[in-house]
Amino acid sequence: MRAKPIVSSLLLITFLVVLLTGIALWISPRGVGKHTITQVHTIIGFLMSALIIAHFWLNYRIFIGEIRNIKQ
Repeated sequence: MRAKPIVSSLLLITFLVVLLTGIALWISPRGVGKHTITQVHTIIGFLMSALIIAHFWLNYRIFIGEIRNIKQ
């Protein structure tokens, strides 16, 4: 099983959830449900941060190659 496509797909999904919950928090009034949305936004945000680290780790060689190309 290849990890790169799984991590990339999960990263996209978590980004969309964080985006949608962020918009919901921005437009929703104070009250019932806002606390739940905040919790989901925070937890998925932490998961997204871990997936970003995993994504860089899995694509380290590509990342370094791109930096070398920029320096030249």
